[in-house]
Amino acid sequence: MAEKQTELQKMLSLLITSKCESYFAGNVPGSLNTLMYHLMEPSSSSEEKCKSIEAYMSYSQTEDGEVNRPDIYLTAIFSAEICITRKEFISWLEKKDCDYSRWKNVISLFLNQGFPEIRDFLSIIIKSAHTDPIYKSQCAEAQLYCCVHNDSKYLIDNPLPSEFSPEPRLKIQSRKLRVAFTSEKFSTNFVSSQTVYQDAIFAGLPDDIEVWLFSLRNHADESTAPYREKAHEFINLCGLSDQECVAIIKEAEIDIVVDLFGATPVKCWKYFEDSIRVSSFDVDSFIKNYYHYNLEEKNNFASWKKAFTTLMPVPNQFFWPNLQPIPINPKAPNLTNKYITFGVFSRLLKIHSNNYDTWAKLLDEVPKSIIAFSFIQLSKPLEFIIAKEFVKRGIEPNRIHFFPRTTPEAHLTKYNAIDVVLDTFPVGSGFSALDSLWMGVPIIGLIKKTDTVINTRKAYKYLGKESWAAKNEREYIDICKKIALDADYRTELRKNLRQEVADSDLVNGKKFSEHMYAGLKKIALDNKNR
Repeated sequence: MAEKQTELQKMLSLLITSKCESYFAGNVPGSLNTLMYHLMEPSSSSEEKCKSIEAYMSYSQTEDGEVNRPDIYLTAIFSAEICITRKEFISWLEKKDCDYSRWKNVISLFLNQGFPEIRDFLSIIIKSAHTDPIYKSQCAEAQLYCCVHNDSKYLIDNPLPSEFSPEPRLKIQSRKLRVAFTSEKFSTNFVSSQTVYQDAIFAGLPDDIEVWLFSLRNHADESTAPYREKAHEFINLCGLSDQECVAIIKEAEIDIVVDLFGATPVKCWKYFEDSIRVSSFDVDSFIKNYYHYNLEEKNNFASWKKAFTTLMPVPNQFFWPNLQPIPINPKAPNLTNKYITFGVFSRLLKIHSNNYDTWAKLLDEVPKSIIAFSFIQLSKPLEFIIAKEFVKRGIEPNRIHFFPRTTPEAHLTKYNAIDVVLDTFPVGSGFSALDSLWMGVPIIGLIKKTDTVINTRKAYKYLGKESWAAKNEREYIDICKKIALDADYRTELRKNLRQEVADSDLVNGKKFSEHMYAGLKKIALDNKNR
């Protein structure tokens, strides 16, 4: 492992000398050379190192005063802990007791990289008297998602002040119910936009509802054609002032605005003060009146959420898109390899110390097995972090494999080399769980009383695979071993599992859409009769 750290140090040094020398000359405050001098100088204190990092990130800070997102050099420094530990920097940041929303670009990077130190720091932000309430709410949601030292109880007892209006009284006369969606994704060609969004909005649209779409990105491209053709109105808000947006939406007399899968930016809720605000998936805010209603299956609505929004129970409030028909390897990989390959496709943020403990025991109990990792953000520094955790637990580096980064289509072919996918816990998989099932590979999950494994739990329910859900770590290991050692069972899954997924409600966007609109009509009726 020392060799890997030396490689990273060499890589960073090469980047600095070859690419940045012409940009940063001398010990100029905020320059990369000055930063590296303070980091590598033996006499530099932790305080000097942290201040130099702050100066480097703030050198050309954003117009609204936010500290810039760390670049590739700082990312490498933090990832491999070159000359400074993450704990040192975050401990220094804790003592500042400032408006931490100024640091949200840095905190966002740490969360995306999966640095465990930042999870505890979220508690400091939540309880800070200086931080913007909206950002506090976002940090609370991130900490709930991380499931470490969860501070949601604090927020239930100490609710954040609300800048949002309570539910308005609708004034519908004889016209149709007007439902709005606002997003940047109408003008992108992502799979989520071209399949999930279009299915959710249009597949089950009834005749008595008008859909108004408010785009937050310029839309002079072919991707928006289906939206513009099918919507009652398609309006571009990109480049307009807040006052102009409010005027347009006020004139439109929108009855209900839906946050489809958490895609609506916070600032946009101010545009819909006269509308009922609805979440279509989960509660993303700890502020009362942020959402008036949450569309969700009743048994997935945790009791603590009642303090922040009202449940409108609807069935089948979940679906995934159909994926590309990538050919499946019909043979169980271990029959060719002569060893079992476990796969992890969840990003590093979801991997906790308990995961490493359990996976290391699994590898110990399945001789010659290996564990393979792949996720979008995977990089050499993050490979170093993952490998270090296994080495600490006695697993040899040659049993840890990292797939190279590829295109989304090529990514699915990686599952042809996997015998069993290991789901993370207590935070379960999202789209990667679908990838696994679509490629005929079983995914084993550990499901306790938590709000963060909804996707995996629903997949098991829809497919009748509840036996793949463990109740504790020992059972998780036993299920993984049992399925890993049953090549005949896994061969059958490779033949049949994709068709089972295709025939299930897991990919039934029409049913999701129908139930969503039925819930919205019920909200409007209840509002009218109250």
